[in-house]
Formats: sequence, C-alpha cells, structure tokens
Amino acid sequence: MTKLTHSIDSLWNDTVLSKDYRPGAAAYQTAVLEQWKMLVETSERVSTRRSLTNTFFLAINSVAVTILGIFWPKPTAGLSVWWILLPLTILLITCFSWFLLVISYRRLNKAKFAIIHSLEELLPARVFVNEWELIQRRGNTRYIPFTAVEIVVPIIFAVTYITAGVLAIVTAL
Repeated sequence: MTKLTHSIDSLWNDTVLSKDYRPGAAAYQTAVLEQWKMLVETSERVSTRRSLTNTFFLAINSVAVTILGIFWPKPTAGLSVWWILLPLTILLITCFSWFLLVISYRRLNKAKFAIIHSLEELLPARVFVNEWELIQRRGNTRYIPFTAVEIVVPIIFAVTYITAGVLAIVTAL
C-alpha cells in the first residue's frame, strides 16, 4: 500500500457518520459537497500558482538566453573562468529550483485530486473521476500530462547552459 493510498483510506472519520448529522443526511451531504468545493478551489489556486511560477522562470531563462546570444559572438579568450562559472552556476540552480517546483506542484495536485476523487464517492456525480477515466482511454490520441511536457523545459535550459558554459570555458583557456 502506497502512502497516498493509505492517506485516502484514512480520509474518512469512522466515528462520524451521516446519521450523526441532525435532522438527517442532508447536512452530511452538504458538508461533503462543501469540502469537495474547497478542494477543487484550492487545486485551481495551485494550478494558477504553478502557471505563474512557470512564467517567472521562463522569463528569467528567456532573458538569460537572450543575453547569452548577445555576448556569444564576442571572444572569451583571456576571460577568467570564474566570470563564466558564476553565472552558469546561478542559472543551473535556477533550472534545478524550477524543476523541483514543477515536481512539488505535481505531487500537491495529485494528492488534492486523490481526495477529490474520494469525496466524489459520496456525491451523486463523479465528474473528476469520470473525466480522468475518459482522458486515460487510448483512442485516436494519447493523453500526455502537462507535467511531462512542463518538466522538460528546465532540463532543456540547463543542457543549453552547460553546453554554452563548456564551449565558453574551452574558448577562454
């Protein structure tokens, strides 16, 4: 049993049942629905933050690549290696941070949707569960999760920086 499965299994409070809500089950269903709404709303907020984070890091890296393109034609012979390594290190740390944040946001939303799916078991319609099942079906097209695409971008920037850094250091020596 994975940690996530264990968390979902322990989501429900066994001591609180629908019959505990007076005057009937309507209050229980309302509570479940409100919790579902809250989780859907917070998952949307996480997605918004994730998008803003990606925009921020993409802007930083776009500026860095532009600066790299401006200075690339200029010879680096005689330039201290430290003037190459310092910005290279900063850019690689930026890429690594971006990569870790993408993974963190993915895990956070995955956990939120596992709970949302669990709450839907107590609601009349299981909209997100059914949406996910429809996406997973392999018809004419294959679903590629956004994270799979999103996680490649900082890696591409990092490889670009490493390649440019190595070439600049070789030229500087």
